[in-house]
Amino acid sequence: MAGPLRIDWSSRAVIWFLLAILAAIMTPSTDAITMLLLWIGGVALYEAGRFLFRRWRQSSN
Repeated sequence: MAGPLRIDWSSRAVIWFLLAILAAIMTPSTDAITMLLLWIGGVALYEAGRFLFRRWRQSSN
């Protein structure tokens, strides 16, 4: 019998997948281009935040 599903939340692939699901839910139409643009914006914000956090953490050490 298999144990519970364990998800590595630090993995970029998991975060990007969750952003794709969120973009699909938030998209007002069924157009794939609109969902893709919303997903790209979410990924860009995530990566920018990750980059800035790493810079901030390095400067505080």
